[in-house]
Amino acid sequence: MDQSCTSRIRRAATIGTAIALVATSSAFGIGATVAVADESPTTAGTTAGGVAADTTAAPPTTRDAVAGGTGTTADTSTPERPGTDTADTPANDAPAQPSDPAGAPPATPDPAPAPAAPSAPAADGHGGTPQASPTTASPAAADPTDGGPAAADPAAAVPTGTVSIAGDRTTWHTLTATTDGWPADTTFTYAWTIDGAGRNQVVDGATTSHFVTDYGVDRVRVAVTGTTPDAGSATVTSDWATITADAASPFNGGARTVDVTAGERVSIPLQAFLGDQGELRYEPAATFDGTADPSVLPAGFSLSADGVLTGSSTSVEYADFWVLGVTSASPEGSPGLHVTFRMHQAAPVSLRASVWSTSATTYDVWNVAPDGSTVHSTSPEVQAGDPAAPLRLPQTAEPYVDVVQFDRYGNGEPAAVQVSSSVESDTVTSEALSHRLRFAHASTHVITATTGALSISIPIEVDPVAGASTATHGTGSGGGRLAFTGADTSGPLAWALGLVASGAGLLLLRLRRRRA
Repeated sequence: MDQSCTSRIRRAATIGTAIALVATSSAFGIGATVAVADESPTTAGTTAGGVAADTTAAPPTTRDAVAGGTGTTADTSTPERPGTDTADTPANDAPAQPSDPAGAPPATPDPAPAPAAPSAPAADGHGGTPQASPTTASPAAADPTDGGPAAADPAAAVPTGTVSIAGDRTTWHTLTATTDGWPADTTFTYAWTIDGAGRNQVVDGATTSHFVTDYGVDRVRVAVTGTTPDAGSATVTSDWATITADAASPFNGGARTVDVTAGERVSIPLQAFLGDQGELRYEPAATFDGTADPSVLPAGFSLSADGVLTGSSTSVEYADFWVLGVTSASPEGSPGLHVTFRMHQAAPVSLRASVWSTSATTYDVWNVAPDGSTVHSTSPEVQAGDPAAPLRLPQTAEPYVDVVQFDRYGNGEPAAVQVSSSVESDTVTSEALSHRLRFAHASTHVITATTGALSISIPIEVDPVAGASTATHGTGSGGGRLAFTGADTSGPLAWALGLVASGAGLLLLRLRRRRA
């Protein structure tokens, strides 16, 4: 009998013995697990009776058809290990090895068989069939600090949007940081940076979404930090926005004169530009680089935060001040507009006149009221004196007349008037707002000053002077006498000629003596 036949007979005997043992165990109620002999090196060793009890219950491998036509038995759920040859070879008849070549320990018999407990699927790498077990959803990771839900991963990406700059990009106007694409519950903080005029810096205090530029700022940008309750915070920065000067604005070191009438209530914009001023604010100051000082404004007037001068007064007043632009770039105030304020009198209602005359030793002035009454004084500083003293002058005097117009509040201003005399031969010469008089003869002269519907009359008593000529002032009279003095012109000339002749004679006499 050849070797192949012998091998088949042995295999059939082994299988038959195993079947008999299983049937016997079932009859007596003995729970045992029979390991089917396997030619593979992983099969557990047999006992003396040819049966091995193995609590590891190694699954059977794929088998060939059983010899003798008893049927086929094969567990095809587990594939053959690579390199295992199912062909009948002499090696298949070798006794089982005590351990797996990979180093797994041999199986140990269980003296008291017990029901197998559920276990996790086995993964022994040797082709074993895993046992099914129930799966349980792993609980959420707990926060080790308080046992609550796990904290947000700081490395998680923070949802971010964008920021851009909107608004009129000219000086003194308001810019706005516009955010887009952020979660609805995001809160923002802002940081603005300026560049220009030697400044390249983050602006202290500029932490809102609005920013006002001023003179000298060339460009600006904003960094916005968005914070959400669940995802932390992130910061994004806009592109630079180029700023240009507003050529139409008077606030780039310009000047303005404001004329106001006494008793009139006014509201005058002193702003960098027309329209909505946005976040730009205004303050008055004494100088272009000074600090805010409302006291420099004229009495009865105030400057609002949006740059409007408002108020009224009944007193004529002049004031000079600056309006500063309070911006995000210069919160202390940036030089803006130089203002000259002039309060003029209201419509005149009356005239007053002053008649004054001076000489080498005297000074006389008469103040004339609208009703013609006068007050005399001999001091230019003290305009008060004897009201009974008449306005009387010598014919040789050349007095000046000044006229002042007054409004209903008592404010006076020099008046441009027309002056005439009741004596047609009198001479009136106007010099600016003063009028010089020359009297033709001694008598009562009534001088009248007129402007518009107002006029004032000034009676002057002109006294004659001994020897005074009745000719027009500034012209000579017959007999070779000088006007106003009556001096003889021939006497002084003869004396002068005599002195010249005497001097010449003395000089000649000295020269002759030296030659001798």
